[in-house]
Amino acid sequence: MCLGIVAVGLLVARPADALEEKATVELGVGYAGIPGNDNLPNHGLQFSALGGWGWRGPWTLRGALSYSYHFDDQPLHVGIATAEVLYALDIVRFVPFAGLGVDGLLTVRDGNVGGDFGLSAVLGVDFLATPRWLVGLDVRGIWIPTKVSSDLDPFYLSATLRAGLIFDLRR
Repeated sequence: MCLGIVAVGLLVARPADALEEKATVELGVGYAGIPGNDNLPNHGLQFSALGGWGWRGPWTLRGALSYSYHFDDQPLHVGIATAEVLYALDIVRFVPFAGLGVDGLLTVRDGNVGGDFGLSAVLGVDFLATPRWLVGLDVRGIWIPTKVSSDLDPFYLSATLRAGLIFDLRR
């Protein structure tokens, strides 16, 4: 049943133009997790600030800064800067999207500072509540192929609920 609904949605979907030539500014809050490393606190609270630009048709360029606090006796602080490209589909007021990005990660734990680079994939959906407001949800996975100077290895996950403003860039 659920697969049928998804199939119908994809058949009636068209490349997104809901955000074409528009900018978005968003704030988000969500969950951050480190599933594969038992040496670090696995669960955290994440705060995000995002900015996007509807580039051409279904394509959006987006940048994000996020901060996560992982709860423990020795808490882990994670800062992430992300640049990504999203591909979106218009389904009336719902805009599902998928994207790929590059990430810079900065960690602080017990006075030790570390950094790494990552490659991310994101899946999400935006609901265009009005022509000026959106609410969205996304799930992001970051693969950390480097182990430059942090203990983050090999994946970092987040799920974020976002709210934002839409600005029309057309004259």
